Amino acid sequence: MNGLVGLVICAIAAACVSSVLGQELANRPELSAGDVWIFHQTGDDDGRPINNTWRRRIEEVLPGDRIRVAPHYSTDLFDTSWNPILRNRPDFPLLDFRFPLSVGASWSYTSPSGAMSLDGRGYEHTGSMKVVAYESISVPAGTFKCFRIEGESTGNIAVDSAWPDWRFTNRWRVTNWFCPDVGYIGKSRIERYSGGSFRKGALRVTDSELIRYRWAGALVASAKGARERADKPWQPSPFEGSWEGQQGIWRVAGRVSGDHIEGTIRCRRNDKWSGRAAFAGAIAEDGSVDAETVDDKKGWAPRQVVGKFPSLRVVGYGKLDCPDGEVTVKKVD
Repeated sequence: MNGLVGLVICAIAAACVSSVLGQELANRPELSAGDVWIFHQTGDDDGRPINNTWRRRIEEVLPGDRIRVAPHYSTDLFDTSWNPILRNRPDFPLLDFRFPLSVGASWSYTSPSGAMSLDGRGYEHTGSMKVVAYESISVPAGTFKCFRIEGESTGNIAVDSAWPDWRFTNRWRVTNWFCPDVGYIGKSRIERYSGGSFRKGALRVTDSELIRYRWAGALVASAKGARERADKPWQPSPFEGSWEGQQGIWRVAGRVSGDHIEGTIRCRRNDKWSGRAAFAGAIAEDGSVDAETVDDKKGWAPRQVVGKFPSLRVVGYGKLDCPDGEVTVKKVD
């Protein structure tokens, strides 16, 4: 048999067997700087309702199969399998994923005996995960075939190196739906109990659903999940110009390509202009914008720039060369 023909027949046969047995396989996604995923999150934090958005954007692909992301939540460092790496425990990633994924695959992890964080605190962490299904999910970003991964983990760490027997304790029950066509999760549910030697325990339960993403140059913003290339020529942004808010005059400069927007924003307060803070995000079909800072948290930066022409809502943080908190601005030229 010709070698090439044999390879083709084997490939076809393997595909058929995979289909008959209902087994699908997901390899580790290819990730690039600029990829971004945006989620809507609801839930309950020890009796307080949760209703917000969060996002994960790849800032930099690092040597050693690692990536740096923003914003910084519990960590800004992951390996390229989407396992978080805590800064004070860089040699012990938490194994939320292990590729390739297939239904029935399982794994566990345990911190080394006598493990110490970089700041001298002893810690212990164990966890186990299992791929339990390959199924369709529907979220605001679209409908996708995803691997449902369920697991539990427990971690504790000393409050301080001087008090090794006083501990912070966390327990998680996690369900993630990893979607190969998205390059990340499409949905997740996290139940987290936090307690310890000296504090009352608290339960936080969150559900997150993907609402928009741009992965490897593709920006998705339709309910059907159709992937649209963001390689169209750049055009001036309709948001460019002056805006007036209750705390001063704002200037927005930017450009648009397809459904992607990027630019800078600054404010004039007490007769002085702030520095320019960069932002990037997406424009939906109805003309509304949802963007965030691409700067580090040095000085002032817009955590979110959201809204629909001619009004924008700017949520800022940092030094007070522009207002902290939430400001509504309207176009004036």
